[in-house]
Amino acid sequence: MASPVVTRDGDVFVIALTDNENRFNRTSVDAIHACLDEIDAADGPKAMVVTGEGKFFSNGLDLDWLATKEEDMFGFIADVTRMWARILEAPYPTVAAINGHAFAGGAIATTDENASGSAYLETATQSLAREHARDGIRINMILAGHVAVDRRGKPEHSKVSPLGRVSVHPVEVGKAAWFLANHDLNPAMTGESLKIDRGASLLRPEW
Repeated sequence: MASPVVTRDGDVFVIALTDNENRFNRTSVDAIHACLDEIDAADGPKAMVVTGEGKFFSNGLDLDWLATKEEDMFGFIADVTRMWARILEAPYPTVAAINGHAFAGGAIATTDENASGSAYLETATQSLAREHARDGIRINMILAGHVAVDRRGKPEHSKVSPLGRVSVHPVEVGKAAWFLANHDLNPAMTGESLKIDRGASLLRPEW
């Protein structure tokens, strides 16, 4: 199993994922954290690029490996989430050089690193919709806002939006998914992105 490695070219650090499908397991996640430690410790201006090799950028979590590590599952998922957070919150520019397939957790990594992540996913949705339209398959995407609930399953109300609160309840997202999937109600919509964020994307400083 080839672990991710980091190389440096001037002020640019490149993390190369070179293990075929580049699925995330304990070995690869620990190696990526080590790469991020090295980059964070470097002095001076810097930027980071993450890329894969061959036909895969990353196919997300290594589910076969995870199925054998049930006792460590929650700790591992926490480390994966922390990895994404470190990339998202990095105080230097980060770029995902997507060389091939990016699915599930691998796609999440690209949205963290690219400011235009949602635009990338919209483009992917349209491409898939074109490819499968001849088979009568509709493909759409939901752009959900901040989904947060308290212990009772009620939306949190820490911020406001044009519709009163920022938090989107999971049920609201579920109803949107049901609409998109219901062929009787929605037989002609494909390749589209449905934004469910209670107007949060419309926020201006006066809100």
